[in-house]
Amino acid sequence: MQYRRFGRTNLMMPILSLGGMRFQKSWDQLDFSEISFEEQNKVENILNLANKYGFSHVETAKYYGTSEVQLGMGFQTIKKLPNIIQTKIPPNSEPEVFERDVMQSIEKLKVKRIDLLAIHGINTAEHLHQSIKEGGCIEILRKLQKDNLIGSIGFSTHGKSSLIE
Repeated sequence: MQYRRFGRTNLMMPILSLGGMRFQKSWDQLDFSEISFEEQNKVENILNLANKYGFSHVETAKYYGTSEVQLGMGFQTIKKLPNIIQTKIPPNSEPEVFERDVMQSIEKLKVKRIDLLAIHGINTAEHLHQSIKEGGCIEILRKLQKDNLIGSIGFSTHGKSSLIE
């Protein structure tokens, strides 16, 4: 597997990653008890194959339905965890809600630390403001970095280039 330095981080990111958007029974947030053995077994088989072939980066998101909870349960059964675990959390105007969402993702993924956390969908000026305002999402993430609960911070967007700049 080939690797490249990821942005300004010191992470060596594989050129192929395992995206978790389709690792889910449902787009709804369900309890793990509502996921069948067969549905979960598919996720765990893919994780084992990913390990076998050297995939070391797994990416998911809060809004990918049951993906986080299914990956978290899968991480409990595989021999080797991916080197880089990434999830994405949408911005929120209420910092305590955003922080709760991050903590729930850590819990669902059953990890001590999320290596990459992206603010998911900075698509509007309002989303950007929620992220960078005093006491906003970035400040929450900086605190969680100091507590070693997350590693690097990023964002995703489908916004216009003027918003990104």
